[in-house]
Amino acid sequence: MIDAPDQQYALRAERVAREFKLNAVLRGSGQEYRRLEEIAATGRAVVVPVNFAKAPNVASPEAAMQASLEDLMDWDLQPENPARLERAGVKFALTGHGLRERDATFLKAASKAVARGLPADAALRALTVTPAELLGLSRSHGTIEVGKSAGFVVTDGDLFDEKTKVLETWVDGARYEVTAIPKEDVRGTWAVRLGEGDGGKAVMIKLTGEPTRLRGRLTTGTSATRPATQALSWLWFGGGSSGGGRGRGAAPRDGTALANLTYAGSQVAFTFKGDAVGMDGVVQVSATASADRWVGTGVRPDGSAFAVSASARK
Repeated sequence: MIDAPDQQYALRAERVAREFKLNAVLRGSGQEYRRLEEIAATGRAVVVPVNFAKAPNVASPEAAMQASLEDLMDWDLQPENPARLERAGVKFALTGHGLRERDATFLKAASKAVARGLPADAALRALTVTPAELLGLSRSHGTIEVGKSAGFVVTDGDLFDEKTKVLETWVDGARYEVTAIPKEDVRGTWAVRLGEGDGGKAVMIKLTGEPTRLRGRLTTGTSATRPATQALSWLWFGGGSSGGGRGRGAAPRDGTALANLTYAGSQVAFTFKGDAVGMDGVVQVSATASADRWVGTGVRPDGSAFAVSASARK
């Protein structure tokens, strides 16, 4: 491995390696784009950092005058360097060398290279297959095959998507759970009763999205005790510090989005705007969910609690 702190050193390293017949790999600078054709012509593999240049200080007119066009271009183009190497046919691996808090920032930095044109498959290869080849470990690492070390990650989406969550990691066949996978799939339509008896409200809640990233909406529904063709009339018994009282309101407004929606283990929780059910403020709900039923509690905007139950209408 020959250190090449800029693109000119990379070409010098190639001359040294050729003169002494070295099977050399270059540790790149992230500036290979400046002499891309010449570096590609060497046929050498490059270990490319994702410790991209920080933005020059342009916070004041005086500081901006000190920022050279070269520095500005380098800051802009370094995240594109891996994509340009890929298009030029250069074999490369990605490294987190130089990053602070490398474990926390490496994947985010690699994702920036993907956002700037590096195909996701090429980025994944630069993190797995190519490093194993350069280190002579292809027989045991780099790909998922029978007889190799079982090391991989499981995610709920594209590895380089900023919203993707890592669900679990496997190291030499040992499983480590990172994000708890829900025990049940609660997506679908639910007939939900907020409150008990005549004082309750019946609504329909539809949950969509991914099991670990749910979206939900509260819509007009029919009570389990009423025919679907019968119009709904809601009774609400107030309570808590506001005094409340018995009142009659309109059916819930269609399409009210659920907020703060989470589902972990067997617990589903969310909030929604109370005007959907004729109240001012935010209503909170938390319930234990199974495949076909919820049982839990809710809190009205005035702080008083009520029972929550639901049955599946999937």
